[in-house]
Amino acid sequence: MKLITFLLASAFAATAVASASANMQVNHRSGGWTNYSGTNNEGGYTCGMYIGTNDYVKTIHVKYFAASDTYEVQLYKSGWSIPENTNVAVEVGFDKNSFGGIPDAFGGGADGGLGLVGIHLGKGSVGDFIEDFAHADTMWIKFPNGSEDTWTTPMAGSRDASNIFKNCVALAPHPTQPFGKTQPFGAKTQPFGQPTKTNGGV
Repeated sequence: MKLITFLLASAFAATAVASASANMQVNHRSGGWTNYSGTNNEGGYTCGMYIGTNDYVKTIHVKYFAASDTYEVQLYKSGWSIPENTNVAVEVGFDKNSFGGIPDAFGGGADGGLGLVGIHLGKGSVGDFIEDFAHADTMWIKFPNGSEDTWTTPMAGSRDASNIFKNCVALAPHPTQPFGKTQPFGAKTQPFGQPTKTNGGV
């Protein structure tokens, strides 16, 4: 079983893309999936795609943050009441296959408000995740230790959505620096991607 890393996202934003940032624009719809891109609440560029229930009580977002060069899957649900820094076990799969899981993901969310579980994809797993995402008929998410039922969503349109997403990532503007990237010391290796504290919500 593959492992994917999870993190607490410290800002809870409305699931509707338009409410997240005046500069976040919907640019493609395919099946149940919607692609969007633009500047997030922290001023960084974001590429994303999401699907949600008709009433937007539950939504699933896949996001790329250019400023930190990171990928996340974010699960939002209205009414989730998750104490900050609570460990949340999550498993993600496509069709009959489990992509991976971890027992101590972080979640958070205010009482009666919008709860969030954030999944940080390590660089080594992004390609496989997008490939499985594009070709699956169904995506499912399990919460082994909680009372939340398994989320299951149809993937009609996911191939077009993933292609638009990858193109957005390739063209995303990245912040520049007035110095080189070389360092006089070696970087510490990590088994997964580095989590980030905040990525500006949706």
